[in-house]
Amino acid sequence: MSPELTDGVFGPEGSGVTGVASAAMQISLEGKVALVTGASRGIGKAIATTMAASGAKVMLTSRKLDALQSAADEIAAETPGADVEVFAANAGDVASAGE
Repeated sequence: MSPELTDGVFGPEGSGVTGVASAAMQISLEGKVALVTGASRGIGKAIATTMAASGAKVMLTSRKLDALQSAADEIAAETPGADVEVFAANAGDVASAGE
């Protein structure tokens, strides 16, 4: 196992079994568009933030517009130059699809 991956965090001391935190891949999403559902909080917001930081144009979707706008503002503040838009949608409400 390469030395940069052996930090001893996840395995018994001296085992060489570790996490992948120090081996994160750098992927460019320049020119790509990401549609992230459930993006106003939690995992969805974290995914949207990471995609924006990687250069993607990101469309945040969730049910509540105010929470989406707040998430978009936070992502824009954390990632200068991020292209983030919001669209409130409820996949469980067929009638709202035409709005």
